[in-house]
Amino acid sequence: MGAADAVPGVSGGTIAFISGIYEELINTIKQFGPSAIGAWHRGGWRALSNHLNLAFLVPLLAGGRG
Repeated sequence: MGAADAVPGVSGGTIAFISGIYEELINTIKQFGPSAIGAWHRGGWRALSNHLNLAFLVPLLAGGRG
């Protein structure tokens, strides 16, 4: 996405949208709520991690500018 910013008229947001990152992020954010508590009660931390899509979210939040 950063490389796309060097091209006039193309934004990193456009590339993220096309690659499907925004859609996955929106779907991940939707999982935060009462259903997350139910997932945790049914299957513990592993089920909660899967429910919240932490395999996607943690690297996204931990990533920085490089």
